Amino acid sequence: MMEMSDEELLKKEEEFKKKYPDIYSPYQWADPLVAKYPNLFRRTKVIPVGIGWAHIIESLLEIIDHHVSTLPLEQREKIHVAQIKEKFGGLRFYLTDDTPYIQGAISFASLMSEATCEDCGAPGIKKSVSSWIKCRCNVCYLKAVERQKEEALKYATHPKKAKK
Repeated sequence: MMEMSDEELLKKEEEFKKKYPDIYSPYQWADPLVAKYPNLFRRTKVIPVGIGWAHIIESLLEIIDHHVSTLPLEQREKIHVAQIKEKFGGLRFYLTDDTPYIQGAISFASLMSEATCEDCGAPGIKKSVSSWIKCRCNVCYLKAVERQKEEALKYATHPKKAKK
């Protein structure tokens, strides 16, 4: 399979944002960060994690951007964000290239995310709701449980499902 260019990936991402605005809207908090670090965001323009991790990601981007600025030009041009996501209740941050210093900064940010509520930024722990592991504080966890119960009730009382 042929790898897509940065421009092709950005075009697909923009098409996705237009086609599914409800999916993208919770992540718009990150748009100013993406704009602040254009040299790091050449391959993607979306940070699809909760706003509670904003301070962790902003600090990480600042550290990476400063470090990259001290590197030789040929190495600087190789380093940009490939993907940022949440997985198993922690931040995953992937670059196209890195250094041991950057690897350490990413590891620290990942550890911080595993003790920070992804929804609000308060201290949190990993908890499961509907088979999804997320790092949440007690308040956000209870809200997620309530939303899950409401969704289950809607599903159970849906006319097409009720006939069975």
